[in-house]
Amino acid sequence: MVRRLRAAVHLVHPVTQEPVILRPGDEPDQDAAVTPAVLAWLLAQLGPNTDQTDLTNRYSRLGSARLVAGEVLAQRRARLLADPLRMTVDGVVTIDQSNKSMPAVQCPDG
Repeated sequence: MVRRLRAAVHLVHPVTQEPVILRPGDEPDQDAAVTPAVLAWLLAQLGPNTDQTDLTNRYSRLGSARLVAGEVLAQRRARLLADPLRMTVDGVVTIDQSNKSMPAVQCPDG
């Protein structure tokens, strides 16, 4: 689906700092959609290991950094709620509450 503008938009290109005017019917430049400041904010909110390509694609689709952060966090929360009974900290401990009566805790040292 191609998004086209319905009204003229005046903005400053994030890389060249030149004024840009997008006219009705133009397609926004996908490379200019996420500024370095917006990407830095998203990474600060979501963690530095978050896939930047995924963030850029979501930003192009949603048009708002807050909506991108909300969508990513909602997906992470859904994943956690889907499997709340088991937690593992590699090399430290595993907690398994799948029998729901008594949590089983396993430590690597015995």
